[in-house]
Amino acid sequence: MIKSIIMNFFITFIIVLLSYTSYSKNIYETSFHNINQKTINAAKTKTTQIEIIKIKSFNNILDRILLTEDKNKFLKNYDYSYNLEKIILNIIIENELIKLNKYIADVKVNFDKKELIQILRNNKINYSDVFSNDILLISSYSEDFLNLGLSNENIFYKYQIQNNMNSLFNYFYPELSPNDRFIIPYKKIINNDKSSLKNISKKYNSDEIIIVQLKKNNKHIDISFNYYNIDNNEIIFIDKKNFIYDENFYEKIFIFLNNWWKNKNLINNNLINSLNCYIKSYNYNDLMNIKSNIKNLSQIRNINYLSIALNNNLEEINYYGDFSIFKKSLSLFDINISNEDECIIDSAG
Repeated sequence: MIKSIIMNFFITFIIVLLSYTSYSKNIYETSFHNINQKTINAAKTKTTQIEIIKIKSFNNILDRILLTEDKNKFLKNYDYSYNLEKIILNIIIENELIKLNKYIADVKVNFDKKELIQILRNNKINYSDVFSNDILLISSYSEDFLNLGLSNENIFYKYQIQNNMNSLFNYFYPELSPNDRFIIPYKKIINNDKSSLKNISKKYNSDEIIIVQLKKNNKHIDISFNYYNIDNNEIIFIDKKNFIYDENFYEKIFIFLNNWWKNKNLINNNLINSLNCYIKSYNYNDLMNIKSNIKNLSQIRNINYLSIALNNNLEEINYYGDFSIFKKSLSLFDINISNEDECIIDSAG
């Protein structure tokens, strides 16, 4: 009996640990920063450089989860010297070497996610930590009498920037094969043909597509963005942009798309919702896995037992923001939630 209790506790601890790291590492995790500085006072240099790394690491997290205007608004009222220490979990120093006139080290500053989010709530700042699924990028390009679709000659596909670790917007490119061009030729792209979009979506097993239509005009490039979802077979207009045609235009496209995704999936810290949900589980470990993953979501306020039954607990869940964002966050853990006749949560597997 005691062995069984210990084993269940150990398994639950591992599940909580793994679920925390798997979800958080790409959003709230920070990187090591290398210090290699000439100095006549190693202790002072160490302290100064660590302070710089604290601020830099904190700003990197804010860049990931906040819209630019919200970040600027937040930092106007944020006192680094007073508040930053409150949310630092620990500081890791590796490969430290103090020489006569040089200080060398690798430094990593870890932050307490809950404390960080609480500061945003206190300042009424909304945020997003919801990754997109891999979204297929379909593009057309026109210039004078040149019209290109899914081709290597299309300037959109020439650069092919890989996913940025600081971005919540995940994407991938088509193969640009003759078969791709057969499924969705240039004219079908510019006409946002739903049938063709559905077929290319099925080929790449992607429920979502961003259609990027580029038109070069002298030194500028006009870009139209549309979003397609195979589930409802609908096309939604996102926006039109006009960029100067230079080496930075491609990066601007992905900055825009990342901000669009964040804005679409903002967690509203001024809105608190409550659900009474049945958590249907296969066994005790599955129940603990589901609950630990729910608790680890940044938008969760609290979760409380209402009644306990075998593999079918009723729980009160209070969370910040819209139900659609809560549902999407759960899906990152392969957890389903249905809220039609009654709220039911279970493992997707």
